[in-house]
Amino acid sequence: AHDADPNSEIAALAYAQSLVAEGKTADAIQLLDSNIRNHPDWTRAQEALASVHIRAGEKEKARTLVDSIARARPDDAGTQFRTGALYNNLGDFAAALERFQRAQALKPDAAEPRVNIALAQARMGRMDDAHATAQALQKDHPRNPVGWALEVELLRSAQKWREAAAAFGKAAALEPALGANAFRQHDSLLRAGATDEAEKLLQGWLASPENEANLSLYLGE
Repeated sequence: AHDADPNSEIAALAYAQSLVAEGKTADAIQLLDSNIRNHPDWTRAQEALASVHIRAGEKEKARTLVDSIARARPDDAGTQFRTGALYNNLGDFAAALERFQRAQALKPDAAEPRVNIALAQARMGRMDDAHATAQALQKDHPRNPVGWALEVELLRSAQKWREAAAAFGKAAALEPALGANAFRQHDSLLRAGATDEAEKLLQGWLASPENEANLSLYLGE
């Protein structure tokens, strides 16, 4: 596909991804670098090249490229969000936080930048700020389980299993079907030592014929 249309960024990205999957990171870097020289406006190819540099352990090259991408498109929420993810992979959580905050400022109604803001804050040890971000997300999107799911990840990372179970329960209550949040509520109760409560929850699910496949999969695992 790349040979047929050298001007297709999608084909170049797919080809590079295939090379990386085969462990040929040097070839992927050469391919992307060549394409970017011919198409300096290919932002996604630049992001892919930065990612491959990180994979190859070439962090300084990756950082230079990510800095350039972030500066070049300061008003594009998607670019700012993706460069935040790249900074995360570089281990620079302060820079990642800055990019995620920029993405949120550009798209105030989007939940995903705020989720990553909280996770970056947590990685920096700013747990109070991370919880505040999660709670603000719950308030602004009361019918979306994502705020509660975020709160849970923060609680689970601190091994606060009882509090995590309660938050998972609130997230599960916002979902029409039995799924991951409900099952993780059960798992958190077990980790908290609340086996009777976990068993009661499980028996309630078993008594209902709905969602049998999902439940069977969870129990099998």
